[in-house]
Amino acid sequence: MRHLRPWWLLVLVVSLLVPAMASGPSSAQSPETRLRDYGLILGDQAETWWVTTGASEPRHWVGMYGAPGVPVVPPPGRWSVTDVRLVADRFIDLHVIVEPPEPALVPGTTAGAAVLFTTLSLYGGFGGDVGYQRFVSIQHIGLPACIDPCRFEADVRVDVGRLPRIARRVDRLRLGGAAVGFVLVRTFADGTWLQAIPSYDLPGQTGWSGTLGEPTDWIGQANPVGLFPRDGALDASSGPNERPVDYLAIVDAVLAAGADPSQVVPSTDVRVIATFEGCDEAITTRLHTADGDDVILAAARRRDHLDRTVRLPVGSVWWVAWAEDPSSAFLVGETPLLIAADLTCDQRGRHVRAVTVAEITDTRP
Repeated sequence: MRHLRPWWLLVLVVSLLVPAMASGPSSAQSPETRLRDYGLILGDQAETWWVTTGASEPRHWVGMYGAPGVPVVPPPGRWSVTDVRLVADRFIDLHVIVEPPEPALVPGTTAGAAVLFTTLSLYGGFGGDVGYQRFVSIQHIGLPACIDPCRFEADVRVDVGRLPRIARRVDRLRLGGAAVGFVLVRTFADGTWLQAIPSYDLPGQTGWSGTLGEPTDWIGQANPVGLFPRDGALDASSGPNERPVDYLAIVDAVLAAGADPSQVVPSTDVRVIATFEGCDEAITTRLHTADGDDVILAAARRRDHLDRTVRLPVGSVWWVAWAEDPSSAFLVGETPLLIAADLTCDQRGRHVRAVTVAEITDTRP
């Protein structure tokens, strides 16, 4: 299933970014600018790719859903990029350190291998609010399991040698610079749950990290995000005109290449049956927690009928995404559950008729 970044979001991000670049070290650059004089952005503003689990929210923050109850928001983790240097006028070498926040859904002791994804993009503009962004490359490094609280470290080499050639092919381009972004994908419970942690600036940072020839180190934050199941996760994309990155295959390959010390957490089957009446638009049914954990079930419309069973960790509390009534919350125990929900749509909007939670005591077909 393919998910592409909404085109209007990309235009907005670039239109906001290009004016900011005017105050950076590379505002007057032309395509003939030497590579070492390109401006460098690390982390937050460099993000052009992400791991997504949903059709509308690229990431799921702790507490973002406003679910019943007040979630305890853990402090953010930390990203650090040190020893940044241009090598042989072609490569940028980086030492990347990630200290991620601990997950809430499953114990940190169930953590398995992780994958560090690094992206390279070319930024610029044509004057005014017309921006330019070109996704250039993505690479990855597999990292061994780390028990929370943990610290991942990796040496990364990014090939920036073709940036001038790409820039020369774009008429009237005023360069902004090179951008390097990061996403850490962690695995849990024998690879059954994933967590995608993007790099972000600290509040008040300018976004610039010098130039390729004279780079500076960067420190950012790893915001607490929820987990999502490996089965049913969607593709990631670098932009509306790019092919999605098959990051799931990469994660699977990293897991298969080495021993995974993690273990499957105790889980229970939860069967969700939902009906939709009069809903012209496709409505995605998903389950989520107050900690940002997210499970996508399906998108349905009109009189579609949804019947799907998922396995959820024992002891977790979930809600149906379009039914935020506290009475719709359910605690996963050791007994299988049946969740029945009905949604109708009319001129006044959407109406949840009922959400019923029941234990399944007879599992015969």
